[in-house]
Amino acid sequence: MISGGGAEGGGGGGTGGEPGGGTLSSILKRTLPREWRGRNSQRASRLPATRLYVKHAQMTMGRAIAIGATGFTLASLAGYSVWAFGGRTLYRSVGEVGLYASCAVVFILLGSFLLRPLTRLSLAKFSAIFTTAFLAYAVAWCAGWFVLKDRPGEWIGSLAGSVAFCIVLSAWFKAWRVLLVYTLVLFLAHSAGYFAGSWSYFQLRKEHAAIAALAWGFFHGLGMGAGLGFAFYQVQRGQPLVGPTQSQLG
Repeated sequence: MISGGGAEGGGGGGTGGEPGGGTLSSILKRTLPREWRGRNSQRASRLPATRLYVKHAQMTMGRAIAIGATGFTLASLAGYSVWAFGGRTLYRSVGEVGLYASCAVVFILLGSFLLRPLTRLSLAKFSAIFTTAFLAYAVAWCAGWFVLKDRPGEWIGSLAGSVAFCIVLSAWFKAWRVLLVYTLVLFLAHSAGYFAGSWSYFQLRKEHAAIAALAWGFFHGLGMGAGLGFAFYQVQRGQPLVGPTQSQLG
């Protein structure tokens, strides 16, 4: 998230003599308009620092989609790398389920870190949300795939996985009114990315097997990531922004 210069400077140091630092009061004196100085600046300096932070931390739908697409594409490339470069070894040692589980761990670890800017939550809290939602997605997707296999299994898995992820997300944020809308968007974006990646894979795998797998990961991550960005934006609309505490700001 983008924070304001005043909030960032407040954490720079405890005394006014430090370069770029100073107390919140001194920062306000330097940055507030002239008419706010004097008595008004003293009153403003007692405002919670979180209000200043929130003012400069707006999220737009476009920015959320960009963060989701970029972050999850990177996580997806890493997750598909497990399959591309270690798939045969893992398949022989831990089986198909173990291979999927190994990829899921990479998705969860990197996704939790790279997608956290979609919210103002701590890394631990966001990781809990993303982990439970992604696990629900993974279980639902695998259930569809293992039951039906091939294209029908992939379509059912895409739908079931998207629904499972969004239900868990709505439960965390208590945002049930927008569930249908962002579930549909996630399903469409996920399916577009997944099947574009599938097409790329089968076009490339004969000559470049590893590159083919990474191409699948790229398109899958791009599509699903855009859908995730939209989903996180929707569940947080209308909710009060909660800024960092004084201790987090310095």
